[in-house]
Amino acid sequence: MSKYLNNNKKTKYYIDSRSDRYGSNCIQWIPALFLCLENERFILEHNCKHCKRDTLKNTVIHNFLLNNSIQNKSVESINLSGYKDTFLEQQINYVIRFYDNKSFPDVFHNSNTHKKIIELYKETSNNKKWNIPNDIYDSIVIHVRLDDKIYHIDKNSNRQSFIGFEKLSKLISILKKIHNSRIIYLMTSNNKTDIDIINKFIKNSNFSNIKLISNSDKDNDIFIMSQCKLLIMFKSTFSLIGGLLNINNLVFTYDKWWHYNDLLGTNYNLSKKFKILQYNI
Repeated sequence: MSKYLNNNKKTKYYIDSRSDRYGSNCIQWIPALFLCLENERFILEHNCKHCKRDTLKNTVIHNFLLNNSIQNKSVESINLSGYKDTFLEQQINYVIRFYDNKSFPDVFHNSNTHKKIIELYKETSNNKKWNIPNDIYDSIVIHVRLDDKIYHIDKNSNRQSFIGFEKLSKLISILKKIHNSRIIYLMTSNNKTDIDIINKFIKNSNFSNIKLISNSDKDNDIFIMSQCKLLIMFKSTFSLIGGLLNINNLVFTYDKWWHYNDLLGTNYNLSKKFKILQYNI
């Protein structure tokens, strides 16, 4: 958990790493980086205890974190048992107190920290020669969370879960009526099962200009989400990263869920950057 230790000169802001997945870590690092880079009174310190995992090491945001923090091995991972007060929620509400309680995505968008992270993504994209569709800047990306959640669909769940193919079809139908000329990319995990599922969905649908996009490099997909004209986030912290970094001033999710609310902070209904789709799906 972040701890705030005051001294005579600076406030040290500690951020750790967690033992779980890419999205759960990066989504907490971004507001910590924002607070400390945008405010001279803070010094960011980081414990890299779990960052050697393959899902975290050498990622764009982790490299940015390393370059903008001091290593402190005494910071331990937090216990999120029960998820009643998540670390992300505590952190966001702390950060936004310095910004008149504005929603975090709104104050982060187009900030110096936002711009620096996007520039690092662009640099990495050029170096690694990522797969970036030429038309992505005028396209719609729908992040479809399948992976380990594909067989665990709870329509009433506030947790991370797959939307279901019926709702996905309705969502695409509505988007096609409004944005008929735009290509829609369905983004999913880079494993054979998920790719086969989405390809089958596309083949069996009557939609035109629908394409699958999936890359082995997670940062590649994050960068695509940051650059697309319109992003639809699903119930996933991975989606939220793409939404935060998206260079346009509006992204959507099809439903509220716990980390969506956490990321926006106490006044999450006031966000101009993150919006709930007003579609009956």
